[in-house]
Amino acid sequence: MPEKMESEYRAIGPFIRRYDRDQRPYRLPDWSDPAHFYRWQVKARSHLKRRLGPWPPRTSLKPRLISRSKHPGYVHELVDYIGAPGDRIPAHLLLPDAQEARPAVIAVHGHGYGADDVVGIREDGSRRQEPETYHRDFGLALCRLGFVVIAPEMAGFGRRREMAAITDSRSASSCKDLFIWSLMMGSSPLAVRLWDVMRTVDYLATRPEVSPERIGIMGISGGGMVTLFSAALDQRLSAICISGYLNTFRSSVLSIEHCICNYAHGLLADAEMADYAATIAPRWLCVESGIQDPIFPIDATRKTAEILATLYQKLGRDDRFSTEFFDDVHRISGRVAYPFLTQALGLKSGLAPSSHPRSG
Repeated sequence: MPEKMESEYRAIGPFIRRYDRDQRPYRLPDWSDPAHFYRWQVKARSHLKRRLGPWPPRTSLKPRLISRSKHPGYVHELVDYIGAPGDRIPAHLLLPDAQEARPAVIAVHGHGYGADDVVGIREDGSRRQEPETYHRDFGLALCRLGFVVIAPEMAGFGRRREMAAITDSRSASSCKDLFIWSLMMGSSPLAVRLWDVMRTVDYLATRPEVSPERIGIMGISGGGMVTLFSAALDQRLSAICISGYLNTFRSSVLSIEHCICNYAHGLLADAEMADYAATIAPRWLCVESGIQDPIFPIDATRKTAEILATLYQKLGRDDRFSTEFFDDVHRISGRVAYPFLTQALGLKSGLAPSSHPRSG
């Protein structure tokens, strides 16, 4: 068969040609006046919200305390609160020993057995002394630095699974069920999880232990996706750390096999990852990735990071953008991210982040 004919028969050919040919409507513009950039942010953020909607109504959180235990240097609460009507979000809340209100970090887990894995709890429920998985107990590590940490269980994992996954194994997910049902009802797993994060911010604002102007977010892998898009939509998040995710759609989830929950209708028709990340600027943003990461190739991560570094420099806030590319695979590092969050959220000084222009 002639080569041209073969290319014309490809199932995904029309979409690849559109990707290569078309200018995505919400791409980061070339600008000289910051006001132009901020106007673009407002439009891009508003369109993304419409693209991923419709959203549930914001109702009373009706929080519940499920359990409470004391550990060296912190208190561990298991809580839950209303997400969408009729749906509760369980979350680990780690409260460091402190008298004053503290900055808080939302720790978003990736694939695996859920939120337990970021706070040092094994699959069998026992507590470990040292990290054992790619999450590296990063929620617990941040708490030990002095942050209030909340690790919400993302829909489809851990306690929030369907019976088939629960009876299969501790780490089996319900991502496929969530994808199919949400797709047929006009939504996506991403939108469900973003709403979980927004409601988690709402919950943190009710806690006297938390300084509500100093809330950050950190997530890895699928949790990195949730972190990126949560920060794009919710400007209450002052500092953002994306681990093992920021790349391009083309080089990662469209070139390498990933869980079906990584996809949402129309995202790439509107913009690439760098464009969505640009909606975060000039808030504090840290990107970390292993140079041997097999599912988010480092070359594309570096190129996307270069676009963002240039953006922050143009805005005169290159001090608020940081990266770490470390010699390892798909996992949390924290070598740069932890001190970055400490500075960005004013942990040691007890001061809120310095003011910055917001685009709406």
